[in-house]
Amino acid sequence: MEQQPQPFDLADLTPAADTVEVEVFDPRTRRGTGIFITVASKDSDRYKKKLREQINRRFKQMGRRIAVQMTAEENEAEALELLVHVTTGWRNVTYKGVALDLNDANARMLYEQVPVIREQVEDAINDRGNFIIGNALRSGVGLPGGKRNAAPALALRPISI
Repeated sequence: MEQQPQPFDLADLTPAADTVEVEVFDPRTRRGTGIFITVASKDSDRYKKKLREQINRRFKQMGRRIAVQMTAEENEAEALELLVHVTTGWRNVTYKGVALDLNDANARMLYEQVPVIREQVEDAINDRGNFIIGNALRSGVGLPGGKRNAAPALALRPISI
């Protein structure tokens, strides 16, 4: 008798890590730089707490008004503050020949002055697969030069209810 394959267990998609270390790569060469930035996931308490703080501040500003008016600059500043807040570590970070300690001011400056780093870190945070144990090879996080495995990304299809 042929054994039936086990059904896929959705528990395997449960985030198992709160942080991931991202190697920054040089977009000109697509090679790793030896610079590593550790960030918290969107599902971490650290991320959610900061995001809720920002949302609650907007609600408070609204008061009895129907909508709060937020400028693009304010929205960008909040996104940057969230990114700074979830940056929990780094190694080998130098800027203009100076080794940088991790602190909010340095993280903010680095993400503002070097947009390619901000983009790479945001991409890593936005890929929830990076925080599921065993999926780092799919995303390329932690691989030299940001190389990606040939495994396809998870595909979803709409479900009618």
